[in-house]
Amino acid sequence: MWEVCNFPADPDIAGIGVVLSFFISVTLSFLLAVYGFYFVKGSYVPDQLTTLDIVLTGPINALIESFFPNRKPVITREVFREVILLFGDQQLITGLAILTVAFCRFGSITEYHFAVVTDLGNLALVVQFTASDILGEAVGQRPEMVWWRAIAFVTLAVLSTITLIPWCNRYYLHSYGSRMSCLWRKTSGNYTAGLTIQMTLYMILSLWGIIEVLSNYFPVIANNRFLKSIGSKLVYCILWPRRQYITMKQLPDASLASNILREALGGVTVLIFILSELLYAEAFVLARNWSMLLLNVVDVFQLRSVAAEHGRLGNEDSWGFGQAVSMLMLILPLCTLFELYWGRNRTLTTEQRSSIHKIRKHQSHSSCDGSSQLSVPLLKGSRPPSSTLGHTDATAPELYVADETNLGNYYFSYPAIKMGPTDLEDQLYRTMWFRMLLRVIMVLLFAGMTVAAYFGWAI
Repeated sequence: MWEVCNFPADPDIAGIGVVLSFFISVTLSFLLAVYGFYFVKGSYVPDQLTTLDIVLTGPINALIESFFPNRKPVITREVFREVILLFGDQQLITGLAILTVAFCRFGSITEYHFAVVTDLGNLALVVQFTASDILGEAVGQRPEMVWWRAIAFVTLAVLSTITLIPWCNRYYLHSYGSRMSCLWRKTSGNYTAGLTIQMTLYMILSLWGIIEVLSNYFPVIANNRFLKSIGSKLVYCILWPRRQYITMKQLPDASLASNILREALGGVTVLIFILSELLYAEAFVLARNWSMLLLNVVDVFQLRSVAAEHGRLGNEDSWGFGQAVSMLMLILPLCTLFELYWGRNRTLTTEQRSSIHKIRKHQSHSSCDGSSQLSVPLLKGSRPPSSTLGHTDATAPELYVADETNLGNYYFSYPAIKMGPTDLEDQLYRTMWFRMLLRVIMVLLFAGMTVAAYFGWAI
């Protein structure tokens, strides 16, 4: 039984205004990213979306298009990216600031407040993971934008990774009021084999996330010959059942045992293909980000709800100057979104009126001359023949796989020259049952990750 250690409340770290500002900002940025994934054409780099992503977004776009045939896109790619950039920068600075303050006060900060800071820092990191997938190409081409963001992100990620060390200590949060410096000095024997493995796994995942973000900003990292060589060798080993299956399929007059083995290899090949498509899809990245967001939000609420029982003296729900400032900072990205949206619509209205006036004038002259009917050109901002929603053509909801995607970009973009023909994978994607299977798996995966995050597990 642990003795309760009393400690004062600290609204500047765990106050309701500070916590809510992080929650609202991170949630809005994530919801905006999901909206862009489904409904904003060109929001992601075309090569970044896999065939599975198109399979997931296509039916939703087609359904909305059938109910709202005259619907225009609410947010353009430019507006979408501007707001995502603003949310990302806001969370980058605030997350870095709160983690820096926590480490500077490491000698006096309590385990409870350090745990809250850790969760808030992780929330800021989720925004960076989401934003880099959308902004990586645009920001990476401008040195004045990319370098300071990359340095700030690496600093934020490193500080967040360091928080895993006390988090995996068996005595962490046994006493909310204990000082972090005491826990840090007494590490001998406090890490079991299970906790050490868990900490190592999370650090590897964190390093993977850092490399992914930096690869989005600096393509030279992703194109590194050494890293690509390692990746190619791993994929080559994974594709062994596929090579054997294709070879056995071409053998004439095979025995019964060979046929059974061939079908077994075919099943393994399909399973490997499904797993690779799921892990490589941008939809899976969004699901991972959602699980990390939910896990840290739930953890902060749970910590604050029981803090008084563990010795917290004072109230962290009162609204002071620091709480109000944190919440008012949220107005900035919302105002930017309104300005960009209003300015775009106003500009399009002016252009459309001018274009309509010219067309009508031209039509009047043509009718007087007895000429044939003028083919009216498409106005900027008006509805094109096919859907402007998302990344697919809603006029042919079941043909988008063949028409709107790069079939053959499979197995983590493994070079096609090494993999050979992708007829097997292409045929799978052109079958209704396979597309439905992938949709069901992704829904179940999202539900499972949500439940796991609620109970404290995320990947």
